[in-house]
Amino acid sequence: MMMRKRRKTLEKGTSPKTSEKGSALFYILLAVVLFGALSFTVARGMRGSQTSTLSSRKAALAASGILDYAQKIQRAIDQVRRKGCSENNISMETPDGLNINPTAPINKSCHIFSPLGGNVTWSIPQDGVGDNSFWRASSHSNVQNIGTAKADLLLYLPSIDKTVCEKINKSANIIRDTIPLENGFSFQPDWSGSFNDGGPHVISCDGVAPMGACTNKPFACIDSDVANIYHDKYIFYYVLIER
Repeated sequence: MMMRKRRKTLEKGTSPKTSEKGSALFYILLAVVLFGALSFTVARGMRGSQTSTLSSRKAALAASGILDYAQKIQRAIDQVRRKGCSENNISMETPDGLNINPTAPINKSCHIFSPLGGNVTWSIPQDGVGDNSFWRASSHSNVQNIGTAKADLLLYLPSIDKTVCEKINKSANIIRDTIPLENGFSFQPDWSGSFNDGGPHVISCDGVAPMGACTNKPFACIDSDVANIYHDKYIFYYVLIER
């Protein structure tokens, strides 16, 4: 009788093996949960790093596109000048009638954005610039140590994003923590066939130390302390005709 009761008691109790199996299962589940949490954290960190890299790459592509287009315009100007267009005949007239040069031939042989002239397709950058930004030309200024003291023909693009501006300046070998500042500078008036040789503004970027960041620079992205609607954010300039 005593043996039967003892056997029943053992059958009702929990065996050591069953307890060990339960503990092992608990640790396995805990490990799975911790591994999942760790994987999620690592994946999220990698996505964040990838987003930052893509953002920087997008800015670099935008800067490259801006420079490529400026160079295309410069090559077109060289082309029409070889065909007989004088520097005063060059027309930067846009499809919507801006930057008109009344001295340009009526046959549009000196029009940069015409298939009869420079044959450059008018295009506005889609990334890295303000919504109302478009290409403009000016003969109001001279870049220090570029050519003579006469005014240059400059291409410029206002409202550049800061990150894109920094990428452009890196291409110009302007390496600094701040965007170069030009004091008292305005790109107006727009190009109309004549140069302001009497008293052009000299661009040297003397507003923030170290001064002279734009000296000898045929292109750069700068800031200006002159407030007008074209100076939102930063300004890219490119020397089209060095004089």
